Amino acid sequence: MIESLTDKLTRGIITDDHFKSNIKRYEKKRTQLKKVRQKYDDRKDDWLEKIEHSFNYAKNARSQFAKGDKNTKKELFVTLGSNFFLEDKKLTVDLHKPFQYMRNSNEEVSKLLPSLEPLENSLDNMKKADLERLISVWSTWRESNPRHQLGRLG
Repeated sequence: MIESLTDKLTRGIITDDHFKSNIKRYEKKRTQLKKVRQKYDDRKDDWLEKIEHSFNYAKNARSQFAKGDKNTKKELFVTLGSNFFLEDKKLTVDLHKPFQYMRNSNEEVSKLLPSLEPLENSLDNMKKADLERLISVWSTWRESNPRHQLGRLG
């Protein structure tokens, strides 16, 4: 666009004032787009941090429950979900997101990454392509704000 404006200015099609006002408008739009991109990047980073935190929590929950006192066990349950119901010695729970989503997508994730084991593979050690495949599975989950779509890793 700027090249087109420059070309029109040099050929005398537009005035210098018209050129300057359009350049200012384009620069303002460019600044706005940079801010939008930065918000998107921040949101993506936040989302990845939440995923890593959830995996680490899930990875350590069993051992913390086994070693923990009554309050630790209560905190673990409250973090995992709500509406606990015990029937025939089986505990059912409405899991909080993202744990609910992890459980629901476990089969599909297992097909994509059969060797994914939390104790052996942390998100830090996974390849970018593997993470992108996981995100493609997880990003089908409806966000609380559907106007924002999760994208590829940067």
